[in-house]
Amino acid sequence: LTEFDCPGCIYVHEGVVLPIDYTTREVGGKTIREATFDLEVGDTFLMFSDGVIYAGLGELMNLGWDWESVCDFMQDNWDPKNTSARITAALSDACNDLYMGKPGDDTTVATVKAIPQQIVSIFAGLWPRYFLHIWHKWNRLTHRYTAIFCKSAGLYTKYPTASSTRRTHSGAGACASPTG
Repeated sequence: LTEFDCPGCIYVHEGVVLPIDYTTREVGGKTIREATFDLEVGDTFLMFSDGVIYAGLGELMNLGWDWESVCDFMQDNWDPKNTSARITAALSDACNDLYMGKPGDDTTVATVKAIPQQIVSIFAGLWPRYFLHIWHKWNRLTHRYTAIFCKSAGLYTKYPTASSTRRTHSGAGACASPTG
């Protein structure tokens, strides 16, 4: 994990926010924080912009939401069944509520949740329908495959992945896009 000029990442293990042991170093005159660790299934990382910290500033709260408040929100709303997309949406929606649905600071939330290993097949080429046909044959045999079909610059996923990013700009709208 590498961080620069952002609120600290929140690490949740079994519903409890745990501290991250960072080291710092200078790169190009800027101080960055780095951490290395092992993950277990279910471990979740929540990364966000300062728009999360400033949510509610001057409207509902005098000083806005601080980092500890976001940690409390994560622990209070923790459910091990929640996907990264649901966690991202929950925090984004809470920020939108704190901004009272009005334009404010742009808010970005990204969540990564460790899931059990899955078999993934990546198909790239000119004939995605042909690859889809092959994938359906394999899936009938195994019922375990997730397929990603690439055509030109576009990327098509058959199923959502375990990481999710949601960005709202000035509280005006939301876009959720699975990445992985």
